[in-house]
Amino acid sequence: DMQPGDVTDIPIKYAGNWYILRRGDAVPKTFEEAKNELLVSLRNRRSYAEALKIATKAQDRLKETKDPQKVAQELASEANMTPAEMVRETPYIKPGDDVKDIGANQQFEQAVGALNNPNDVGESTGIKGGFAIPMLVDKKEPRIPEFDEVRTQISKSVKEQRAKDQLEQKAKELAASVT
Repeated sequence: DMQPGDVTDIPIKYAGNWYILRRGDAVPKTFEEAKNELLVSLRNRRSYAEALKIATKAQDRLKETKDPQKVAQELASEANMTPAEMVRETPYIKPGDDVKDIGANQQFEQAVGALNNPNDVGESTGIKGGFAIPMLVDKKEPRIPEFDEVRTQISKSVKEQRAKDQLEQKAKELAASVT
């Protein structure tokens, strides 16, 4: 709904970041000018479809064999990866954890959360840079953490919250000065 030159009235918070938007003028492009962007878009769609096909095949084979190393050996050349790059193991995780090479991903958390028994295989899930197929190796029951664990986590959380609050305040001040 914005017109060229308009600026958003208030900062917009999205994915933990703050944005102030200004709409520029519309720039029509000829086919020749847009050709490279269209080619990149087409290549991205094709590579996504191919990656999904490989991930589905890997998920099916993993459910059959329950052997991630064997499946990685079978599909490594097709995925243009080494078996070691295809199989990754995480330490114990809980909801909200930042998983190495995956990050904080709700779809991945849901796929992992559905696994209850060792060797259960989850659904392939889109992650940054491809797909992940979770497989449960071991599960620990909830426990009462040690004091040092809690102290470290709370200290980190308080520092992060203070930084976010300061950033939010600065964004509001900047937005107020713009209007």
